[in-house]
Amino acid sequence: MRRIIAAACAVPVLFAGLAGPGDASAGPAVPAPAASPPLGDDYFTSAQLTRGLISAADLPPGYTVAGQSAGQQQQFPVFGTDLCGAMPQEIPGPVTTSRRTFRHTDGSVTTVAIAAVGSQRAREIVGLVAGAPATCPSRTSGGWTTTQSRLALPGLGGAAAGVVTRSRSATGAVPRRQAAAAAAGDVSLVVTQDGGNQARFVKIVQAAARKLARISAPLTARELRRGLISAADLPAGHHVVTGPGSFTEYDCSGNPVRFPVPASAAYRAFAAGPGAPTVQVAIGPGGPVPDDLITAVRTRGRDCPTVTDRSGVRHATTYFSPPATDIDNGGVLYRERPAVALAHFCERDLCLVVRVTLTGGIGEEQARRIMATATERFLDLFYQP
Repeated sequence: MRRIIAAACAVPVLFAGLAGPGDASAGPAVPAPAASPPLGDDYFTSAQLTRGLISAADLPPGYTVAGQSAGQQQQFPVFGTDLCGAMPQEIPGPVTTSRRTFRHTDGSVTTVAIAAVGSQRAREIVGLVAGAPATCPSRTSGGWTTTQSRLALPGLGGAAAGVVTRSRSATGAVPRRQAAAAAAGDVSLVVTQDGGNQARFVKIVQAAARKLARISAPLTARELRRGLISAADLPAGHHVVTGPGSFTEYDCSGNPVRFPVPASAAYRAFAAGPGAPTVQVAIGPGGPVPDDLITAVRTRGRDCPTVTDRSGVRHATTYFSPPATDIDNGGVLYRERPAVALAHFCERDLCLVVRVTLTGGIGEEQARRIMATATERFLDLFYQP
């Protein structure tokens, strides 16, 4: 399920043009820090990053999308020193990135990119941009003179910095490049523009920084419903019905544990006829409720296969093996008539619960196949933009 896509170009390479035409390297590479934070989707998934990437609708008039590479994972080159000609360094391990390029009717090109590099590296990239005008305000190489000056980014605070680069030679000049970097927690934002209006560029950076807040926002119930199975995924004859809207498990003391509880959760129930639901699925955010449910399911078969709830009803269970997967999971089989198989699957801050009544020709193996399909749909929330 986990999709790792090789990419040919990475985000801070967008800064490479700041050194000026013909200037390949102005100094030795500096080793990256010995200790690096965990990378890749340990921070954010590709789908989450893509939610924080601006579109043409977020920009001033005149822009169209010229290219994009949303939701990729790649080795991530970064500069180990300043932007004064240093060679890029690579952080080991895949880093989740999303990038989109826009073209304006005036011919200027703007690229907006975000990457889950960790809070330390995100702040370092801002520092590199902020320090460039003071470290190398002007230099000449290969017949080109390059000057760098600070670009003010009002409203973004100390977690952002901008720079304007101008390059000239005896025969002419190239369009100035404007570049900005911002840090939002574990995410780095890089925006560059070749040519074009400077005031308009600042507005784009401000819009891109505002949209970064969408990355850390939890998925809505509508978004979570994309991760639920449909009737087409079930044996013939199943259709969507109204169900209770939650599952109830009991801990060893007989206390009820319900999932899902938050209004932001998604739930769907199916039946093969006019009776009660035979398949129920729910996806909800992590936290103490799903954690309690996991604990209750895992301990029932081992510590208390028979529990009497507060109403005096006895609930007998045995262990149920869910379909094989590399994410956190557990299962229990209710010894009722008919029997009910229940399994949970948790990935990061979300949990999936599937409840299948073993009736109408559905046995334990078919219940596992239904759960496997439900798990695939669930994981698509994380690994598909």
